[in-house]
Amino acid sequence: MSTYAGCSNSSAVERKKLLRCAAVALGSRTPKAPLQSPLKLLVQSPDFRLKRQLAIQEQDLKRLYQEVTDLMVEKQEWQAQRGIYERKTARSVRELQKLRQQLEEVERENEIAAQSAADQQARTWQKL
Repeated sequence: MSTYAGCSNSSAVERKKLLRCAAVALGSRTPKAPLQSPLKLLVQSPDFRLKRQLAIQEQDLKRLYQEVTDLMVEKQEWQAQRGIYERKTARSVRELQKLRQQLEEVERENEIAAQSAADQQARTWQKL
């Protein structure tokens, strides 16, 4: 059993106590920080945290870029559909104008025919 500044080293469990006693004997009032595992030190390091944050932001950026790409494709599809609908609408408007002109011509012809029939009937009545 060895003693160091009044501290005993009877078991391995008391190693921390021995470190504290040694720190006090050497003039330090606070014990030394316990040793940390290399992995814990790595995870707590500012470089590791920054790299981790950067990786997260890169993933978000990739996801957002993919969303933008998808939206641009969807926009192009909508524009193509819009072009198709505009052409169909223009064709329908032209057909409608053509049919209206035909209707006006038929109405004029019917009006002329009706006027002609009325004139013919008036002449017939005058002859009687």
